Amino acid sequence: MTGIIAWDESRRFGEVLVKALDDALAVFDESVRQAIYFYLEKDHQLKREEIPLKPDKFDQAISKMFGSKGARTIELLGLKRLYEALGRRGVPSEDFVKEVRSLREKFVLSTIGARGDRFA
Repeated sequence: MTGIIAWDESRRFGEVLVKALDDALAVFDESVRQAIYFYLEKDHQLKREEIPLKPDKFDQAISKMFGSKGARTIELLGLKRLYEALGRRGVPSEDFVKEVRSLREKFVLSTIGARGDRFA
């Protein structure tokens, strides 16, 4: 049962992350945002909903599009939005991939703990 709950919470975290990235990309016009997602899917075989499971692939693709500084700016803004959505305080790490993986793990574990479930 815990495995199902963990998967469910990981999926929920993914939805929150994608929404945070959508909000971060809202600094661009809607057509630009859609073009970014199109490019990710067409040239990098990365669908929008797969980003939470493949943050490294997103990082590589967005770096190719915007350069390392542009990518870091977009990713940091996305992480800040994610922190807000999760009710976290502080400043996110500048390492997008590690931060996403760490936040997913903390989110899943805290949710499972809040439900009273324990790892077997």
